[in-house]
Amino acid sequence: MDEKLRVSFNSPQCGWMSFELRAGEQSLVDAACSAPYDSLLDLIRALSRLLVEDTELTVKWAYEPDEADFNFKARGERAELEVKWYENRLRLEGTGERVFFFEGSRLDLCRPFWKALRDVQRDIVVDEFARNWGREFPAAEMQRLTEEIEACEHQQGLGSDPSAP
Repeated sequence: MDEKLRVSFNSPQCGWMSFELRAGEQSLVDAACSAPYDSLLDLIRALSRLLVEDTELTVKWAYEPDEADFNFKARGERAELEVKWYENRLRLEGTGERVFFFEGSRLDLCRPFWKALRDVQRDIVVDEFARNWGREFPAAEMQRLTEEIEACEHQQGLGSDPSAP
């Protein structure tokens, strides 16, 4: 039986945003900065692709001076996320440490991220998102991801209940 993935993002502050990934006994809690990578945009684009094609994608996150890669893979009906942590930007072969792993259906992987991102998007005005993150929220890409989530749910007969896990 697959463990359930839980994802949350907190409001950005001074170019930093904390997040939490949780699945079963595993958890990863940290704060990433908005530069030099456009990680939030890259994440949303990666999730959209994971829902519709077999692919392998990496989203880079900066933690100054450390960095992490969110390595996504989708094959057939299954998808996985492996988070590798690097102690600096050099990313020397074999130096990354696996700090989180999740495997499940494509929707089981993408939907928790989508829900967490949707929560961030709901509060962009209140949180002064662009000022506090240093970048605009990628609304067009989020709309595309929402459409992909809804299409996947429809295909699986799940409907699009926003309160569903």
